[in-house]
Amino acid sequence: MKKKNIGSTFDSWFREEGLLEKVDATAARRRVNREDLERINAAADELNSEVADVLKYQSLDDLAGTAYPASLAANTKTSAPTMMR
Repeated sequence: MKKKNIGSTFDSWFREEGLLEKVDATAARRRVNREDLERINAAADELNSEVADVLKYQSLDDLAGTAYPASLAANTKTSAPTMMR
């Protein structure tokens, strides 16, 4: 024998109490907030990855004792710039 639901649903109870619109608005606001938080966390993860790359690059510079990568330092000219006529 199949059991029938006894009582009302939440929606019908909220409707009877005049709370359905408020509950729906709260649920929609929470959904938007959750979606915003997911976007913020995704952006933060991307920034954290970029920061890790920069810190790794800086630590390599510290180990090499230069502020420039070796490939750039070798290509820089040490003579003074000349004036164009």
